[in-house]
Amino acid sequence: MTIPRARQLAGALLLLVVGATTMALRARSAPAAALTLTSPVRHTAAAPIRVLLYHDMEGLAGQDDWRTFLFSHPEKYPEGQKMLAADLNAVIDGLFAGGATQVDVVDAHGSGNPEPDVRRDLLDPRAKQVFRDKPFDPYVDITEPNAYDAVAYSWGRVGVPVIFVSGDDRLQGDLAVMPWIEFVVTKKATSASTVELRPVDAVHAEMREKAARAVRNISKAKVMTVATPMQAGLHAVPPASLAALKGIPGITYADQTVTFTAPDFRAAYDGVIALVGAARASYANVLQETIRKRPDGKQILAEYSDALFMRWMDYESGRWQPPATPVQTGKTFHGDR
Repeated sequence: MTIPRARQLAGALLLLVVGATTMALRARSAPAAALTLTSPVRHTAAAPIRVLLYHDMEGLAGQDDWRTFLFSHPEKYPEGQKMLAADLNAVIDGLFAGGATQVDVVDAHGSGNPEPDVRRDLLDPRAKQVFRDKPFDPYVDITEPNAYDAVAYSWGRVGVPVIFVSGDDRLQGDLAVMPWIEFVVTKKATSASTVELRPVDAVHAEMREKAARAVRNISKAKVMTVATPMQAGLHAVPPASLAALKGIPGITYADQTVTFTAPDFRAAYDGVIALVGAARASYANVLQETIRKRPDGKQILAEYSDALFMRWMDYESGRWQPPATPVQTGKTFHGDR
C-alpha cells in the first residue's frame, strides 16, 4: 500500500500525511501476497461500536488557502480551525446516526499549535478528544487490540478496518486499493496548491450520509494487513532531499528514494519517520536562498558559518553542552505531529 504524497490542499480525515514526501510500505513477498484482507469481527445488534476519528487539515471542505492549516499564519489559521470542526462534526453526526456508540477524535495534523487543532468549543460534545500524559505518535503509539472497531490504516495490525475517508479526488484514486471505504470528495485538486471547491453544504451532507453508512456496513469492510518482513521506503521531493544518504550501508538509494527492510509495521514506520527528518535537513537551502536576497544576507550567512564553527570548537573544548531537555509535568498531549 502506498500512503499518498502530501498535497498542500489535499489532505484528509483518516489519512497520514508526511511533509513533502511519499511514504510507501510494501512486503518483500510477491505483490499478490503483500496485502492480506480479512473481515472484521462481526458485531451483534447490541454490541457497542467504537470509532476513532483521525483528522488532518489539508483536505477540508471549502478550503483553498494553504495558510489555513498552519499555526504560523494567525490571520488565516482560525478559519481553518472552523472548517476542521465543521467537517469533523458532520462526520461525527453521521457516525452516531449510523449506530456508533463512541467516537474519539485524535489530532494527526501537526500545524505547530501547542494545543489541538480542533477547538473543544467547536467540536460536537458527544465526541471525546484523545489525550495522554506523555507524548505519543497518533499513528502507532495508541494502536491496541479491542480498543476500537473502526479507525485508520495502522490499526489493521490489530484487526480493525478503515471505513471512512474524506479528501480530494486524487486521494480517492490513491485509496482505490480499499474499495469498501466510504469516501467523500471535498474538492478537485488542480495543482499542489490550487483546487476546485465543491459546495460546502453538499460535502457536509454527503459526509453525514456516508459516515452513517460506513458504520452500518462495518461487517462488509476489510481489515488490511501487510506481510512481514516488509520493504519500507521514502521518496523525497524538493525542497526535501535524501541524496546525502547515498552510499550508507543497509539502505538502497535511487533517484531521491530510500528503501530498507523492516521486520514489522512499527519498525518500518519509525524508519520512515527518521528518513523524513533526514530529508528535511535540506530545507536549510531554502533558508539560505531567502537570506541571500536580503541586503545584509552575505553578512548574516558569514556570521552563521562562524557560529557553526565555534559551536563545534566549544563543544570539543568542553565550553558548551547541549541544554537538558526540560521535564514536563502536569501536561497532557494530544498527538499533534
